[in-house]
Amino acid sequence: MPGSKTTEKLTIFEQLILNQILLNLPLTGRLTIDCCQSGNNYYMDTEERSELIETRPSFLSALCILTFIGSTIGFSGHFLASLFFERFSQILVTYSSWHSSDAISPYYFTLLMVFFAISLIGAIRMWKLHRDGFFLYLFSQISILLIPVIWINWNAFSYTNAIFTTVFIFGYALNLKHMN
Repeated sequence: MPGSKTTEKLTIFEQLILNQILLNLPLTGRLTIDCCQSGNNYYMDTEERSELIETRPSFLSALCILTFIGSTIGFSGHFLASLFFERFSQILVTYSSWHSSDAISPYYFTLLMVFFAISLIGAIRMWKLHRDGFFLYLFSQISILLIPVIWINWNAFSYTNAIFTTVFIFGYALNLKHMN
């Protein structure tokens, strides 16, 4: 059946196999698929195959890559700060305006590390075009903004972090229509 829409005629099992095949093949030439359950042959042109494969917009890809980098650095930094808390406390008091590190503990950095991990998971989900990743990312980023305020005080609020978080949330929100 050359030139026919194949997804309407395939069983669910055949569609799953077809999608797996399409993800691993280049989008050139003609594809013939022999479906063993129904015994029918299906033909697909390049245009039909490209319609079945979901594409991620470049803007969403760029946002996700930047989030991968930022969340990984945040996770690693907070992991190291919680692991080597005594040494980090000395560095904090020496090189910042803080006179004491009594307001924070390793649990503070562990909590932030968990939310950076959730942010990374959200970005991975959005990379795979899953809408729930946006809500994971949103929850984790708002938590990352508020934890220092709750744990320490309003002086710990980061306006720079708030600006970047807002820009990224709006960027991801613009791409929600591409996510399932």
